[in-house]
Amino acid sequence: MTVVTGASIDADDLDLTVTPFGTFTQADMYWINGDGDATWVSRRTDGPTPNELVDARLAGVSSDGSSVFFTTSEALSNEITAGTGISHVYRWRNGTTELVGVDENGDPFANGSMLGTGSTSANPSTGNAGDLPDNEATSGDGERFVYAGDPGSGLARQLYLRRSDGTVTRISSSQRAGRVGDPSATEAAFVGSVSDLGIVYLRSADQLTDDAPVGGGDYAYDTATGVLSFSNIDDRLTQGDFGGGFIRASEDGHYVYFASVEALAPGAGGDLNVYVRTPSGIRYVSPASLDDDTLAIKRGVAVPSYSESVLSADGTRFVFVTRASAAGRDTQGRSQVYLYDANAAAGGVTCVSCDPNSSTSTGDARLKSNSDYNRATPHAISADGSRVAFATTEALVPEDNNGVQDVYEYVDGAARLISSGTSGARSSLVDMTADGRDLYFVTRSSLVPEDRDNGLADIYDARLGAPSPRVDPPAPCAGDDCQASPTPNSSPSTPGSETATGSGNVVPEPERSYTVSGISSAAAKKAAKSGRLALSVRVNGAGRVSAAAFARVKGLDARVASASKSAKRSSTVKLSLALSRAARQQLRRTGKLKLRITVSFSALPGATSKTVTLRATRAQSKARKTTPKGR
Repeated sequence: MTVVTGASIDADDLDLTVTPFGTFTQADMYWINGDGDATWVSRRTDGPTPNELVDARLAGVSSDGSSVFFTTSEALSNEITAGTGISHVYRWRNGTTELVGVDENGDPFANGSMLGTGSTSANPSTGNAGDLPDNEATSGDGERFVYAGDPGSGLARQLYLRRSDGTVTRISSSQRAGRVGDPSATEAAFVGSVSDLGIVYLRSADQLTDDAPVGGGDYAYDTATGVLSFSNIDDRLTQGDFGGGFIRASEDGHYVYFASVEALAPGAGGDLNVYVRTPSGIRYVSPASLDDDTLAIKRGVAVPSYSESVLSADGTRFVFVTRASAAGRDTQGRSQVYLYDANAAAGGVTCVSCDPNSSTSTGDARLKSNSDYNRATPHAISADGSRVAFATTEALVPEDNNGVQDVYEYVDGAARLISSGTSGARSSLVDMTADGRDLYFVTRSSLVPEDRDNGLADIYDARLGAPSPRVDPPAPCAGDDCQASPTPNSSPSTPGSETATGSGNVVPEPERSYTVSGISSAAAKKAAKSGRLALSVRVNGAGRVSAAAFARVKGLDARVASASKSAKRSSTVKLSLALSRAARQQLRRTGKLKLRITVSFSALPGATSKTVTLRATRAQSKARKTTPKGR
């Protein structure tokens, strides 16, 4: 894990300030391995780290944990001048800290750099610790990443891609005839990526391609081909006078969620709407509000557009926050959390944070609170879309009677309380694991006997299948009451935590299991011919089975198929994995396609993996050999 702390875990970490009000330390990054050994990350590796008394700000961590990205104005490289207050992007990897926020010539930017959508300022006006960009700006192995550089001198900020071989490419350059290679005339902003940084979405108010309007908009940069494409769903959508554009996309790119002021599908109306582009066309999702900071679709081009929305693994389920009244609710201008299911019938939007017994909202619901701006957006939906976590000030169950924000989970069509509902201080959502079995939240309540810190904030894990009794701390003792009572020497009775019940407790479920049938050669042959792979999974109880297939396509590892289905009882679940067009083309082009298939069961953690190689049929191979070049 990577931690940010002011503590001097390393003896050489001496950046502290002594004042009449006390001693203050500066924030630094530490990387901790599985044995608990800590490595100081935000330091120089070619000499002593300067004691400049400025914070380092965490910018991102690669999903495999090998690379840590951070910004600081400390001179951790010979190319940086001390005392400027300008932050630059650094990467720690394999024990080495390297300045990576540089231009094509390897020079740092005059006004600093940032990873993804972070801040170039060492002291942002908000005073926060740096917004985390959900790690969408880095590849899974940390070898490739997107960052912005501010050249100063009145020039616009540009976006850059560093590739695995260390070369740097400016991806916000114009590809318009007569202007090829010119930097964007207006500030370029990173808004997201798919396929492990195979496609990077960016935003600019400049006309960077021939088919883009004068006011620019959203663009998609293919990192394999270097081609920049105008990606707005509608040419009329520009960034001049209103918000809109890309919000989120599934890893395979089949589902792209975006906002537009145009009526692009039946059901749309009002000033701003959320849509999804699917393989079968554009669908209306929900109304949105021009005042939504949760979808980050405010006026202006520099605002990232995915700050408080999340997707299921296959992209068919979308969790978002808006103040607009949706799903038949009167929100009274309050923000609520909604779930859109692309697999559902028309109007598949559910307000998961709304009281089912009331038609109006009395509290605000969020994925992260206003004061949680220095945290990444929580993974508030399980990979299979069956569980959604959120925080709200509205009491959705009778046990919630404290009138402040509490954490809830929406599952099986109902919201249930996760935090105590009785604490005088708010509780906040932190994160949830992909399988939905572990939900992390912060609270000042003492929910287990070990929590005796008199109401300080702590992180808890609400774990599916594990008892979590509510335990109040003992009242302070006085006089002889502080003497311990004699304990008889007898066998211990059943611990109270095994039988305790109450609001927020997670009732243990029966032990579950599942078995994935082997993929026969006949099934592989049929899949190569039809483009669909049949999979059978035996489960011994209720739950949702999800499967995904991954393959290397055009030099990139990509999700090429996914499917999920619920089981109400012990049964055999049959899934059909439809290969993407890119995967089928790869099979025809090369004659074979190696698939890595992962299968998960919502009632159990982890996943099972299988591999199978599909081989093109003779007819396909013959067609491939006889196809004229260039086609």
